[in-house]
Amino acid sequence: MIMLYLLQINISLASQFGQATSKQIWLALISYFTYSQLFIIVSIDAVTSVTLDKLFHRDGTKWVKTKRFAG
Repeated sequence: MIMLYLLQINISLASQFGQATSKQIWLALISYFTYSQLFIIVSIDAVTSVTLDKLFHRDGTKWVKTKRFAG
């Protein structure tokens, strides 16, 4: 999985002239272990929340909208 992530990042860096530096590649590797892994945790939490809402017949899909002011 990490190889696929790094391949995607390197292709995008190589498509823009001057962007494929060693610093950018290291930043891509660091971002895999921070942002990408946190996204998995957030996704699992969301799926768990929706599943529990369905299981316990809760109305957990209610959106709270903010009030908009006319300019």
